[in-house]
Amino acid sequence: MIQPGTSKAWLRRLVFRRLVWVTFALSVPAFGWAQTLDTAPATAGRLVADTGPLPPATTYDPARVRLHLQDFHGFSREQLDAASTGVPQILMGWIDDPQAPVFIKIRAIKALRMYPTDEVFSFVAARLQSASTFHHLYLLDLQSFTSAHPADIEGLLSPHLNSSDVVVRHAAVALASRLADSPEISRMLQQRLARERNFSIRRAIKRQLEGE
Repeated sequence: MIQPGTSKAWLRRLVFRRLVWVTFALSVPAFGWAQTLDTAPATAGRLVADTGPLPPATTYDPARVRLHLQDFHGFSREQLDAASTGVPQILMGWIDDPQAPVFIKIRAIKALRMYPTDEVFSFVAARLQSASTFHHLYLLDLQSFTSAHPADIEGLLSPHLNSSDVVVRHAAVALASRLADSPEISRMLQQRLARERNFSIRRAIKRQLEGE
């Protein structure tokens, strides 16, 4: 209890000290939680390494694949293949499912780049030629196919290099950089550079053309 006659200066010091201790007490759990987030992926990686390679799955289990896609720390092809058979078909099914959450669709599109098969390439190419909000992600997927389907990718690039969406143009330029030996790609980049107003994209195109 504060006694009568206590000075105002002493009261201010008391309040200040208590505020300092309360702030410190609240910051410690938050700091510990942040450290856990920073170290958890590395710890998880060590656990996987310690247990050895994961055996491929022998059963069809989309639910287990979905659990990996939802993992905060990401996923690997080894984990997906250990979860279920037919993983690419599961991923493509979710992408085309109008009821699937957007988060799952995005993760599924990103996971497809781990499966550079002709079936997956045909699927991604078809989606790039239709209306979609994920064209930039499909373009990033095609980076896994530049060796197997360079001519087909050239044919897909032009409309996306000239897209009104700056994110799509960024992804298209990144994909074009994987086809550096193509004279047609160089021509398309030069044409884009003449019209491009975005500083970041102009810089990426110039680096690509100057590196030839």
